[in-house]
Amino acid sequence: MDMNNIKAFMIDLDGVIYVGDMPVEGAIKTVNFLMENYKCLFVTNTTRTTRKGIVKKLQQFGIRANEENVLTALSASIDYIKSKKANAKCFVIGSAESKNEFVNNGLELDDKNPDFVVIGLDKNLNFEMLNKAFRLLMNGASFVAMHEDRFAPLEDGLTISVGPFVKALEYAAGKVAVSIGKPNENFFKIAIARLKTTPEETAMIGDDIESDIAGAKNVRIKGIFIRNNPGQQIRIKPDLILNSISELPKALK
Repeated sequence: MDMNNIKAFMIDLDGVIYVGDMPVEGAIKTVNFLMENYKCLFVTNTTRTTRKGIVKKLQQFGIRANEENVLTALSASIDYIKSKKANAKCFVIGSAESKNEFVNNGLELDDKNPDFVVIGLDKNLNFEMLNKAFRLLMNGASFVAMHEDRFAPLEDGLTISVGPFVKALEYAAGKVAVSIGKPNENFFKIAIARLKTTPEETAMIGDDIESDIAGAKNVRIKGIFIRNNPGQQIRIKPDLILNSISELPKALK
């Protein structure tokens, strides 16, 4: 991979910089090096927390981030819904923090007659909630998936993520969701606009071959794959494969 033309990095969070509340060894030093020498944007499909919460966590690790450095599937989903209807009513499957973020941005939570059914990661998801979403979709609500990741790294190991439940609801309701987060093309275009670079000048660092690498390469962004999950099949060729983000500074020399 030719690094000479790279001016900016998009950096995934979970599994790349930290896992749960534990930073990956060498990751903080590497990220601060990147931020000192390149434009950086933290891009994540995390829907359980807000940009403010992510910034607080990064700063506690010693990373000098601010909200302008962060693009999340949660914030992008809210922006999308508001672009369709400023005061929309939403039935949201997601964490309490993510639901509060909808309300804080002028959207109303409604489980009776919403304009949108929105699904993110909810560790308390159960049949009753899925069935409620199904019935609301059948009643005419539009369907928004914050992302469609198959799995996510959490403190206690890999966990099933949003994508399988999106597919179940799509199949049951006969309605295709508008997917917002990675690997959606528009998500990466928003990120490029934030960085004010071209795709050819930008590299994506991520540990999900489909969501991070394939999504980036579909819009001509270079893909740096962090191979921390040996069970993940590589269906698309990354521009660079590393075992940890801590190996990146040596590759840049």
